[in-house]
Amino acid sequence: MIFAPLSPEKVVAQQLYEARRLALEHRAAAEHHAALADMYDGRVERLEPLSPPLSKGKP
Repeated sequence: MIFAPLSPEKVVAQQLYEARRLALEHRAAAEHHAALADMYDGRVERLEPLSPPLSKGKP
């Protein structure tokens, strides 16, 4: 037989591995985005004193 069906245990093991991998990947992405948000907060703090008061909307 070329293709043997997977046992339920094997399917569960593969799905668990994939779920753990994706959780780790999303944690890493969340850390990256949190660092970017902090960076942009710092940029806003540096630029605000240099900027004239803005009216509503974009400059």
